[in-house]
Amino acid sequence: MSRVINNYFDGLQVTSRHKSIYFVIMFAYFFEQFDNWNFGYVVPSIMQAMHLDMSAIGTITFWYFIGMMTGSIIGGILADMLGRKNAFQLGVLIFSGSSVVCGFADNIHLLTVARAMTGFGVMCVNMSAIPYLTEISPAEARGKWQNLTAAVGMIGVPVVGVLCRIVLPLSTDAWRWVFYAGGAGVLLFFGAHRVLLESPRWLMARDRRAEAESVVREISGVDVELSQVKLEKGGVKPPLSEMLLGLFSREYIRTSLVVILPFLILGPATYIFQNWTTTLFKSQGFSLEDSLTITLFMQLGIPVGLFAFSYLSELGGRKLPIVISLFFMGFSGLAITFCTTLWEFCFVGFLIMGCIQGVVYTYLAYTSESFPTKIRNTGLAVLQAGCRITTSLSQLVIPGLYAAFGFSGIFNTFFLLCIIPAVFIALFAKRTAGRPLEEI
Repeated sequence: MSRVINNYFDGLQVTSRHKSIYFVIMFAYFFEQFDNWNFGYVVPSIMQAMHLDMSAIGTITFWYFIGMMTGSIIGGILADMLGRKNAFQLGVLIFSGSSVVCGFADNIHLLTVARAMTGFGVMCVNMSAIPYLTEISPAEARGKWQNLTAAVGMIGVPVVGVLCRIVLPLSTDAWRWVFYAGGAGVLLFFGAHRVLLESPRWLMARDRRAEAESVVREISGVDVELSQVKLEKGGVKPPLSEMLLGLFSREYIRTSLVVILPFLILGPATYIFQNWTTTLFKSQGFSLEDSLTITLFMQLGIPVGLFAFSYLSELGGRKLPIVISLFFMGFSGLAITFCTTLWEFCFVGFLIMGCIQGVVYTYLAYTSESFPTKIRNTGLAVLQAGCRITTSLSQLVIPGLYAAFGFSGIFNTFFLLCIIPAVFIALFAKRTAGRPLEEI
């Protein structure tokens, strides 16, 4: 086999080895999202079992997002320091084990701690999987496979919805079994150990060229010469201080602000639907069964939206589909305040949820593309951590916002939280799709 001078995987085909890696990450996303979204379904049952009010639920979700924020920072740094694979496996163990502890919780304090650790593990997985997919995929297919992988993984959301719709009405303690089921994600630890290979870009950034070439060869089937690879700016083996502070250096400060600020606003909008929909619909007079049905139909939009975005995300340099979808989400949020019947809520909610997750994962791919290898995960970490701060604070505000302005006040706020980042991105964001990472 003759050696080929190439820039990692750019210009090469997506192989069966690629797909086996995508398959493992798909299932990790499945269980990650199962554990991420199950709480919104079980909240009414937990409120009844533990005699909690909306303020107490807001406190639990506040600490969940604090866990996610911490996981964003620590998980991102660990993935940059220890490698994408090791951080991924660690995250799987944490969120799976914590989900089981949630099932055993008999008081609000243990449940709060376990949910915080679940959030920590979920973000450790995200902070390794997103750049990993970016770094092992050909430039021509990055957006497609980021969204397609997420789309398959997000099937976990309607699956947990179906499970909850069937199980929760059976018993006041049935919510515990939903958390136990989420613990099955620990199986992905072993799958990742056998299938995943370390990112060749991460290896090259640490001057481990022979290992990087071996990984490219094993995945692509092509004997690639990386001695003349286009090295990204900044050299190799950056110290921790550089990874943390480099985002705000003169070289990267504009990129950091343009990428991070819109997501700080968008985060609270997306989690209105994740954590509160079942509770909000029940407060509107729907039964628990009907509230679960509406939430389930809304969540069915998630994999549909992600499959659609796997083909749309490359359009307009990644920027255009994000902006259009945010405007659509915002005005759909206004429309939901005029719905009156169960099926009207189901339809509008389905459209909103499809756009939400498509936008989020396209935006994360855009973020991952915007920073060089040496600080890619750290950039994602700061983005995710900042988002979790704003989201965690919003969880404390939502009960008061509902008390003051009711159902329509929640979704009018959602409208503003979508429109503001849409305008900002339209004015200042750059195009990244389909370009080699070194040229962005």
